[in-house]
Amino acid sequence: MDIMGIDHRETSWSAIYAFFLNQEEAHGFEDLFIRSLEELCPKSEKKRRGTYKVEVEVPTVSDSKQQDTLTHELQDYKRIDILLTDEKNKRAIIIENKVRHVPVNPFNAYIKYAEDRGYTDIKTVILSLYEITEKDRKVYGNLPENFISITHKSYMERIKKNLPRYSNRNQFYDQILKEFMKNIENQTNLIPPEQLEFYYKNFSQIHKISELVANVEKEYNNALKEIKDDDLKEVSLERKLHSNGNDSYFYLRYKKNNNICLTVFLLPDTEIAKKEKETEEEKEKENNNRLRVILELQGKTTRQKIKETELAECKKCYTPEVKYEGLKKEYGHIAEWYLQADNLSPNNLQNLILQVIGSPIYELGKDVVKLLKESNN
Repeated sequence: MDIMGIDHRETSWSAIYAFFLNQEEAHGFEDLFIRSLEELCPKSEKKRRGTYKVEVEVPTVSDSKQQDTLTHELQDYKRIDILLTDEKNKRAIIIENKVRHVPVNPFNAYIKYAEDRGYTDIKTVILSLYEITEKDRKVYGNLPENFISITHKSYMERIKKNLPRYSNRNQFYDQILKEFMKNIENQTNLIPPEQLEFYYKNFSQIHKISELVANVEKEYNNALKEIKDDDLKEVSLERKLHSNGNDSYFYLRYKKNNNICLTVFLLPDTEIAKKEKETEEEKEKENNNRLRVILELQGKTTRQKIKETELAECKKCYTPEVKYEGLKKEYGHIAEWYLQADNLSPNNLQNLILQVIGSPIYELGKDVVKLLKESNN
């Protein structure tokens, strides 16, 4: 579904929902989607089961002349995303499907349209990524009375709960549903509500910190560009600082094998202190800055060419300064080493790199390069 470009398009989601809500379609889920929806609607008349007709993009302006005066955008604005109607019990469920937009639709027009068609039991459901509450009425203003807020996630969870009851479902559409559920999961709760609340409360300070981070990274990138190639010996420098989560790092790649590199992290000692296994010596140095350096073997094919036992034979793996991590399948970290540094400023970066070059972990990398060359031969 991501490949098809429908990961967060409301019209595409509505079409998929409408297909599965239709009990007569070939999916074999029968009334799974209808019953799951009713279970999430308060005061649902479960005893009066009926068959619903499913309509999508229903225009609420019936007069063709009036429609002609509206722009295409306004016509879409006045359409009901999904309309479920049960003629026998005179019930209607209006579903406003929201993915990336806010509910500022003309709900009163939607309800009036259903009333004009003779429906007396009318429910308005706002299906969205996040729950809409009464507090949101102050923001959106035009929310209908007694609206029902259902998140895409909670709807899928209820469907998943009820799914085992439907054994005649089509396997092909069963897989489509799983993909749709996965798609919804990917789009849901990208930012937890407590993080959003923290952001709004600390908006000004956060932006100042963001500017500071950007400026610091710019200074480091400028410093990396100034370092002379002649000083790098058997490694080449990737002259850009990378950021990933809480880490900022750059690479020193061995010229004879670019898949072997030293990843240099700009990491204060307070982060190291969080590790479960911490020596007394590390505790004493808690207020000092250190560079964390990882000897890394990149590329799945390259990792397959070398064996754990062969790495263990490298004599420098077991020195006190270099901690042997072993070759992990996911990312291939071999060993780590820490450089004590009183000054981690961009101006001192060249001096720090020169200390890394010639260090025990640098020499270990040379041994691994040689070991890989021998294994290729």
